[in-house]
Amino acid sequence: MEMHNLKSSDTGSEGVFRRGDEILHTTPSSHASENSRVERRRSLRRNICVVGIILLLVIIYLVAVRSSKKDDGADQASTVLSSFLTTSASIDSALLKDPDTPQSKALQWIVKHNPTTTDHWISRGRNEEDAQKLLLQRYVLVVFFFSTLGTVDKNDGSIKYSSWNVTTNWMTDQSVCTWYGVNCLDEFGQIFDDLDATEDGVIESLQLPSNSIIGILPDEIRLLGELQKLDLRDNALEGTLPSRLSETPKLKELVLAENQIGGKVPTQFGQLQVLEMLDLSQNELEGSMPDELGYAFELRYLNLEMNDFKGKIADLSLLGNLEELNLRFNTFYGTLPDFYNMYKMKLLTLAHNELTGTIPTQYRAMTLLETLNLANNELTGAIPGEAFQTMDHLKKVILSHNRLSGAIPSELASLGSLEELDLGDNDLSGSIDDWSPFAGLTILRVHNNHLSGELPNITMPSMRVLVLSMNNFMGYIPTQFADMIQLRELILADIELSGTIPGEIFQNMVDLRTFNLEGNHIVSGTIPTELEQLNSLSYLGIEETAVTGTVSSVICDRKISGALELTVNCEYIECDCCDC
Repeated sequence: MEMHNLKSSDTGSEGVFRRGDEILHTTPSSHASENSRVERRRSLRRNICVVGIILLLVIIYLVAVRSSKKDDGADQASTVLSSFLTTSASIDSALLKDPDTPQSKALQWIVKHNPTTTDHWISRGRNEEDAQKLLLQRYVLVVFFFSTLGTVDKNDGSIKYSSWNVTTNWMTDQSVCTWYGVNCLDEFGQIFDDLDATEDGVIESLQLPSNSIIGILPDEIRLLGELQKLDLRDNALEGTLPSRLSETPKLKELVLAENQIGGKVPTQFGQLQVLEMLDLSQNELEGSMPDELGYAFELRYLNLEMNDFKGKIADLSLLGNLEELNLRFNTFYGTLPDFYNMYKMKLLTLAHNELTGTIPTQYRAMTLLETLNLANNELTGAIPGEAFQTMDHLKKVILSHNRLSGAIPSELASLGSLEELDLGDNDLSGSIDDWSPFAGLTILRVHNNHLSGELPNITMPSMRVLVLSMNNFMGYIPTQFADMIQLRELILADIELSGTIPGEIFQNMVDLRTFNLEGNHIVSGTIPTELEQLNSLSYLGIEETAVTGTVSSVICDRKISGALELTVNCEYIECDCCDC
C-alpha cells in the first residue's frame, strides 16, 4: 500500500481514507479489535521464549547437579577404597595418589567399573572378612594387569592394549574366577570346577605361563592370602623379585623361570615356610645364593640354573625334603657340599660351574638318586665307588669335562638301573677288560681319557650312543655291534683300531646318524655298501684312515644335497664330490 496516495477527511464518527478513487471506511471498534489480536500474538511469543529459556536453564542445572553428584560419588568411593587399601592392605598412599602408577590406575578402574565396597559381597551372603578378601584380590589382579603395561578404554574400562596372548575375561565385571589363568577355592576350600567359576571365590592359583607378559611383578601379589601357586614362566617379566612376596603365607609353588628378572634373591624367601617348589631358572639373577633359603624347610624342588650367581653354594643341610636341586650354568665355586642328609634327593645337577675338590663319599646317603650331573667343573681325584653302592635307582651319571682320575669303579659300572654314563674329557685310566656291566646302557661316553683294552665284543641291544674316541683302545671293530640296532651315534675316532670296516654291522642300524672312524690310521678296506642304505646318516668320517676305493654316487648325492657331511682321506679315496 502506497502511503502518499492515502487521504483522509473527518466524517464524524467514522474515518474515511481515500486510495485513488476508492474510499475505505473503518470504525473505532474494528480498529481496537485488530490491535488486541496483534498484542496477544506478541505476548504469546514472549511467553514461549521465556518458558523455553527457563526449561533450558532447568536442564542445564539438572545435568550439572547430576554430574556433580556422580563426581562426588566417585570421589567418595575412591576415598573409601583408598582408605581401605592403605589401612587394611598397607599400600603406600603415595602410590594411590600418583595417577601414573599401576596402583592408582587400578584404584580408579575399580571405582569406575566395579564394586568398590564390601557391601556388594555381604549382600550376597558373605561375611565381612570374606568380602574384604574378594574386594582386595580383584584390586591385586588389576594392579598386576597395569604393571604388565596393559591399558584400558577410558569409557567402558575394557582392554585397549595388552601384550598378553590370552586375556579372556580380564578387566571385566565378571567374577575373577573366570579370568584366564585364575583358579579359585570355594567357601569349603575346594577348587572351583568350570560350572562354579562364575561364583566369587578366593584365588588359589595364578598361572599364566608362555603368555607374552611384559612388565614387572608387583608387590601386591602378597595380598592374595590364599595363593598357593604362582606360575609365570616363559614370559618377559623384568625388574626384581619383590621381597614382600615372602608374606604370602600359603604359597607352595613359585615358578618364574624363563623371564628377564634381575637383582638378587631376597633373603626373606627363607620365610616361605610351606614353599615346596622354587623355580627361578633362566633369568638374570645375580649375587650370592642366600643361606636363608636353607630355612624354607618344605622345599622339594629348587631350580636356579642359567643365572649369574657367584660364590659358594648355600648351606642347604636342613632341607631334608629336597628332591631336586638344579644349579647348572652359574659361577658357583668352592668344594661340593656333601648333602649328607638329603635322603629324598632324586636329581642333583651342579654342572657348568667352577666347583673344585673331590666327589664326597657321603653321596651314598642319597639312595633314591636318579640323576647326578657334575659336568664341566674342576673336580679332581678318583670317582669314589663306595658313593654309588647304595644308589639302586640311579639312571644317569654325567661327570664329563672335569679332571677326574683313576679307573672307572666297578660299583658304578655294575649299577643295574644305570642308563646313561658320561665320563668323557677327564684323566681316567685303566683297562676295561669286562664290558658286560655296561650292557644295559643306552648312552656311554668315555671319550678323551686314557682308557685301554679291546672294544666291547658283547651284545648291547639298548645302546643308542657309543662314544669311545681319543683313548688307547685297540683291536678290530666287533661284529657284535650288529646287535645295536637302536644305535644313533658310533664314534670311534682317534683310537688304535685295525682291520676293515665290517659292513654287516650296519644292516639293521636304520637310525644311525653318525659314524666317525677318523684318525684310525691302520683301518683299511673299502667303504661298505651297506652305508648307502642308511637314510638317517648325516655324518660319515673316514679321514686319516687307510680306507681305499671310490665314494659311490649314492653317498655323493646325499653330500651334495646337504643331507650328509663326509670326510675322507683323499690320498686313498676317489671322490667326485669331495674337496680333494
